[in-house]
Amino acid sequence: MPDGSSSIYNADSQSRHAAAAYNVIAALITALAALALITNTAAAPQGINNITIVSTETYNDNLSPKTVPASAGNVSMVTLTDTKVTSRWQGYYGNLTGTVTLSDASNNTLYSWELQPSGEVYASNHSTVDWSSIKCVNFTSNLSDGWTFNITTLERFYNAGRNDVDGIDETFNTTYTNATGFTAGSVLINDQQKCPLTYTFVNNAYQTTEFEEILLTDNSSVVFTTLLENGLLGFDGRKWDFQMLVAENGDDPAPTNYYFFVEVT
Repeated sequence: MPDGSSSIYNADSQSRHAAAAYNVIAALITALAALALITNTAAAPQGINNITIVSTETYNDNLSPKTVPASAGNVSMVTLTDTKVTSRWQGYYGNLTGTVTLSDASNNTLYSWELQPSGEVYASNHSTVDWSSIKCVNFTSNLSDGWTFNITTLERFYNAGRNDVDGIDETFNTTYTNATGFTAGSVLINDQQKCPLTYTFVNNAYQTTEFEEILLTDNSSVVFTTLLENGLLGFDGRKWDFQMLVAENGDDPAPTNYYFFVEVT
Protein backbone atom coordinates (compact mmCIF):
# COMPACT_ATOMS: atom_id res chain seq x y z
CA MET A 1 0.00 0.00 0.00
CA PRO A 2 2.54 2.62 -1.07
CA ASP A 3 -0.01 5.43 -1.08
CA GLY A 4 -1.65 4.33 2.18
CA SER A 5 -4.97 3.72 0.41
CA SER A 6 -5.45 0.21 1.79
CA SER A 7 -6.04 -0.17 5.52
CA ILE A 8 -5.82 -3.26 7.72
CA TYR A 9 -8.17 -1.52 10.13
CA ASN A 10 -9.94 1.81 9.74
CA ALA A 11 -11.77 3.15 12.79
CA ASP A 12 -14.14 5.30 10.73
CA SER A 13 -15.82 2.24 9.20
CA GLN A 14 -17.52 1.44 12.50
CA SER A 15 -20.79 3.30 13.03
CA ARG A 16 -19.72 4.20 16.57
CA HIS A 17 -16.65 6.01 15.21
CA ALA A 18 -17.72 9.38 13.86
CA ALA A 19 -14.24 10.88 14.01
CA ALA A 20 -11.62 10.92 11.23
CA ALA A 21 -10.39 7.61 9.76
CA TYR A 22 -7.15 6.11 11.03
CA ASN A 23 -4.77 3.98 8.99
CA VAL A 24 -2.37 1.44 10.51
CA ILE A 25 1.34 1.01 9.86
CA ALA A 26 1.68 -2.41 8.17
CA ALA A 27 4.62 -4.79 7.92
CA LEU A 28 4.59 -7.77 5.54
CA ILE A 29 5.88 -10.79 7.37
CA THR A 30 6.71 -14.18 5.93
CA ALA A 31 6.93 -16.71 8.75
CA LEU A 32 9.16 -19.60 7.77
CA ALA A 33 7.83 -22.10 10.24
CA ALA A 34 9.89 -25.26 9.84
CA LEU A 35 9.05 -25.97 13.44
CA ALA A 36 9.92 -29.63 13.97
CA LEU A 37 6.24 -29.74 14.79
CA ILE A 38 3.98 -32.75 15.06
CA THR A 39 0.64 -31.13 15.63
CA ASN A 40 -1.12 -33.81 17.63
CA THR A 41 1.63 -33.85 20.29
CA ALA A 42 2.48 -30.15 20.58
CA ALA A 43 1.72 -29.05 24.14
CA ALA A 44 1.86 -25.32 23.52
CA PRO A 45 2.40 -22.72 20.80
CA GLN A 46 6.02 -22.61 19.70
CA GLY A 47 8.46 -19.93 18.61
CA ILE A 48 9.07 -19.48 14.90
CA ASN A 49 12.29 -20.49 13.14
CA ASN A 50 12.52 -17.29 11.17
CA ILE A 51 10.56 -14.09 10.51
CA THR A 52 11.44 -11.93 7.51
CA ILE A 53 10.16 -8.36 7.47
CA VAL A 54 9.66 -7.85 3.73
CA SER A 55 8.36 -4.28 3.84
CA THR A 56 7.01 -1.66 6.21
CA GLU A 57 4.79 1.17 5.03
CA THR A 58 2.52 3.83 6.46
CA TYR A 59 -0.02 6.29 5.21
CA ASN A 60 1.41 9.61 3.99
CA ASP A 61 -0.43 12.30 5.91
CA ASN A 62 2.03 15.09 5.02
CA LEU A 63 -0.53 16.88 2.87
CA SER A 64 -0.55 20.41 1.53
CA PRO A 65 -3.21 22.81 2.83
CA LYS A 66 -6.33 23.25 0.70
CA THR A 67 -7.32 26.63 -0.68
CA VAL A 68 -10.74 28.09 0.16
CA PRO A 69 -11.65 31.42 -1.47
CA ALA A 70 -13.13 34.13 0.74
CA SER A 71 -15.38 36.87 -0.63
CA ALA A 72 -16.70 39.70 1.50
CA GLY A 73 -20.36 39.34 2.39
CA ASN A 74 -20.50 35.55 1.95
CA VAL A 75 -21.21 32.90 4.59
CA SER A 76 -20.09 29.42 3.42
CA MET A 77 -20.73 25.97 4.81
CA VAL A 78 -17.68 23.72 4.39
CA THR A 79 -17.22 20.01 5.04
CA LEU A 80 -13.74 18.97 6.16
CA THR A 81 -12.41 15.41 5.79
CA ASP A 82 -9.18 14.31 7.40
CA THR A 83 -7.24 11.04 7.69
CA LYS A 84 -4.71 10.55 10.49
CA VAL A 85 -2.24 7.78 11.19
CA THR A 86 -2.93 5.91 14.43
CA SER A 87 -0.47 6.26 17.29
CA ARG A 88 -1.83 3.20 19.09
CA TRP A 89 -1.54 0.25 16.69
CA GLN A 90 0.96 -1.64 14.52
CA GLY A 91 -0.33 -3.93 11.78
CA TYR A 92 1.17 -7.22 10.60
CA TYR A 93 0.12 -9.38 7.68
CA GLY A 94 1.73 -12.17 5.72
CA ASN A 95 1.98 -15.88 5.02
CA LEU A 96 3.06 -18.99 6.88
CA THR A 97 5.22 -21.57 5.13
CA GLY A 98 7.22 -24.50 6.42
CA THR A 99 7.11 -28.15 7.27
CA VAL A 100 5.98 -30.71 9.79
CA THR A 101 9.12 -32.72 10.36
CA LEU A 102 10.33 -36.02 11.78
CA SER A 103 13.93 -35.21 12.68
CA ASP A 104 16.64 -36.01 15.20
CA ALA A 105 18.28 -33.55 17.60
CA SER A 106 20.85 -32.59 14.92
CA ASN A 107 18.06 -31.60 12.54
CA ASN A 108 18.57 -34.61 10.28
CA THR A 109 15.18 -35.25 8.71
CA LEU A 110 13.81 -38.73 8.26
CA TYR A 111 10.58 -37.43 6.70
CA SER A 112 8.69 -34.15 6.36
CA TRP A 113 5.32 -32.81 5.25
CA GLU A 114 4.42 -29.38 3.89
CA LEU A 115 2.42 -27.22 6.27
CA GLN A 116 -1.06 -26.04 5.35
CA PRO A 117 -1.92 -22.89 7.30
CA SER A 118 -4.44 -23.74 10.02
CA GLY A 119 -4.23 -22.69 13.64
CA GLU A 120 -3.17 -19.45 15.30
CA VAL A 121 -0.46 -16.80 15.26
CA TYR A 122 0.26 -15.19 18.63
CA ALA A 123 2.12 -11.93 19.31
CA SER A 124 3.04 -11.44 22.99
CA ASN A 125 4.66 -8.45 24.63
CA HIS A 126 6.74 -10.90 26.70
CA SER A 127 9.12 -13.56 25.39
CA THR A 128 7.62 -16.24 27.63
CA VAL A 129 3.94 -17.10 28.02
CA ASP A 130 2.40 -19.46 30.57
CA TRP A 131 0.16 -21.25 28.10
CA SER A 132 -1.46 -23.33 30.83
CA SER A 133 -2.85 -20.08 32.30
CA ILE A 134 -3.96 -18.47 29.04
CA LYS A 135 -7.43 -16.92 29.04
CA CYS A 136 -9.44 -14.12 27.50
CA VAL A 137 -8.80 -10.55 28.61
CA ASN A 138 -11.71 -9.36 30.74
CA PHE A 139 -12.30 -5.66 30.08
CA THR A 140 -14.75 -5.35 32.98
CA SER A 141 -12.73 -7.13 35.70
CA ASN A 142 -12.41 -5.22 39.00
CA LEU A 143 -8.95 -6.85 39.45
CA SER A 144 -9.94 -8.29 42.82
CA ASP A 145 -11.03 -11.49 41.04
CA GLY A 146 -7.52 -12.60 40.09
CA TRP A 147 -7.17 -10.72 36.80
CA THR A 148 -4.21 -8.46 36.04
CA PHE A 149 -5.69 -6.59 33.09
CA ASN A 150 -8.93 -4.78 32.54
CA ILE A 151 -9.67 -2.01 30.07
CA THR A 152 -8.30 0.65 32.44
CA THR A 153 -4.96 -1.08 33.09
CA LEU A 154 -4.57 -2.06 29.43
CA GLU A 155 -5.11 1.43 28.11
CA ARG A 156 -2.88 2.89 30.80
CA PHE A 157 -0.15 0.42 29.79
CA TYR A 158 -0.32 1.57 26.16
CA ASN A 159 -0.98 5.22 27.09
CA ALA A 160 -4.35 5.19 25.33
CA GLY A 161 -7.09 7.55 26.46
CA ARG A 162 -10.44 6.14 27.52
CA ASN A 163 -12.17 8.21 24.83
CA ASP A 164 -9.61 7.66 22.05
CA VAL A 165 -11.33 6.64 18.83
CA ASP A 166 -8.57 4.07 18.29
CA GLY A 167 -8.46 2.83 21.89
CA ILE A 168 -8.31 -0.82 22.95
CA ASP A 169 -12.03 -1.48 23.48
CA GLU A 170 -12.99 0.80 20.58
CA THR A 171 -10.97 -1.58 18.39
CA PHE A 172 -11.69 -4.93 20.07
CA ASN A 173 -15.34 -3.95 20.20
CA THR A 174 -17.13 -7.25 19.72
CA THR A 175 -17.06 -10.75 21.25
CA TYR A 176 -15.79 -14.11 19.99
CA THR A 177 -18.90 -16.27 19.50
CA ASN A 178 -17.60 -19.52 17.96
CA ALA A 179 -18.95 -22.40 20.05
CA THR A 180 -16.33 -24.85 18.74
CA GLY A 181 -13.47 -22.43 19.23
CA PHE A 182 -9.79 -23.32 19.20
CA THR A 183 -7.15 -24.48 21.67
CA ALA A 184 -4.27 -22.30 22.79
CA GLY A 185 -1.95 -25.06 23.92
CA SER A 186 -4.29 -27.26 25.93
CA VAL A 187 -6.76 -24.49 26.85
CA LEU A 188 -10.04 -24.32 24.94
CA ILE A 189 -11.04 -20.82 23.85
CA ASN A 190 -14.66 -20.56 22.67
CA ASP A 191 -17.82 -18.51 23.09
CA GLN A 192 -18.07 -19.29 26.81
CA GLN A 193 -15.14 -17.04 27.73
CA LYS A 194 -16.47 -13.98 25.86
CA CYS A 195 -13.10 -12.94 24.44
CA PRO A 196 -12.71 -9.42 23.04
CA LEU A 197 -12.63 -9.71 19.24
CA THR A 198 -11.94 -7.60 16.19
CA TYR A 199 -11.83 -8.18 12.43
CA THR A 200 -9.23 -6.68 10.13
CA PHE A 201 -10.29 -5.43 6.72
CA VAL A 202 -10.81 -7.28 3.44
CA ASN A 203 -10.54 -5.36 0.15
CA ASN A 204 -10.06 -2.12 2.06
CA ALA A 205 -13.43 -2.48 3.79
CA TYR A 206 -14.77 -3.54 7.18
CA GLN A 207 -16.16 -7.09 7.39
CA THR A 208 -17.13 -9.60 10.08
CA THR A 209 -16.32 -12.98 8.55
CA GLU A 210 -12.58 -13.48 8.03
CA PHE A 211 -9.34 -12.59 9.82
CA GLU A 212 -10.59 -12.78 13.39
CA GLU A 213 -8.31 -11.50 16.15
CA ILE A 214 -8.77 -12.23 19.85
CA LEU A 215 -7.23 -10.67 22.95
CA LEU A 216 -5.70 -13.17 25.41
CA THR A 217 -3.52 -12.99 28.51
CA ASP A 218 -1.72 -15.30 30.94
CA ASN A 219 -2.13 -12.58 33.61
CA SER A 220 1.36 -11.31 32.83
CA SER A 221 1.61 -10.99 29.03
CA VAL A 222 -0.82 -9.42 26.59
CA VAL A 223 -1.21 -11.94 23.75
CA PHE A 224 -2.75 -10.73 20.49
CA THR A 225 -4.08 -13.81 18.72
CA THR A 226 -5.18 -14.17 15.12
CA LEU A 227 -6.69 -17.27 13.53
CA LEU A 228 -4.78 -18.53 10.50
CA GLU A 229 -6.51 -18.52 7.13
CA ASN A 230 -5.32 -20.32 4.00
CA GLY A 231 -4.59 -17.71 1.35
CA LEU A 232 -7.70 -15.51 1.68
CA LEU A 233 -8.08 -12.11 0.08
CA GLY A 234 -6.86 -9.55 2.58
CA PHE A 235 -7.01 -5.83 3.25
CA ASP A 236 -5.21 -4.92 0.01
CA GLY A 237 -6.91 -7.40 -2.33
CA ARG A 238 -4.00 -9.85 -2.19
CA LYS A 239 -4.04 -13.29 -0.57
CA TRP A 240 -2.68 -13.67 2.96
CA ASP A 241 -2.71 -16.31 5.68
CA PHE A 242 -2.99 -13.82 8.53
CA GLN A 243 -3.61 -10.18 9.39
CA MET A 244 -3.39 -8.74 12.88
CA LEU A 245 -3.05 -5.64 15.02
CA VAL A 246 -0.88 -5.18 18.11
CA ALA A 247 -1.14 -2.24 20.48
CA GLU A 248 1.75 0.25 20.63
CA ASN A 249 2.41 3.43 22.57
CA GLY A 250 3.16 5.83 19.75
CA ASP A 251 3.91 8.61 22.22
CA ASP A 252 7.08 6.77 23.24
CA PRO A 253 9.75 6.95 20.50
CA ALA A 254 11.09 3.53 21.50
CA PRO A 255 9.34 0.68 19.62
CA THR A 256 7.53 -2.08 21.47
CA ASN A 257 8.97 -5.58 20.98
CA TYR A 258 6.54 -8.39 20.27
CA TYR A 259 7.39 -12.09 20.35
CA PHE A 260 5.71 -14.34 17.79
CA PHE A 261 4.47 -17.86 18.44
CA VAL A 262 2.58 -20.16 16.11
CA GLU A 263 0.34 -23.16 16.71
CA VAL A 264 -0.45 -25.18 13.61
CA THR A 265 -3.33 -27.65 13.84
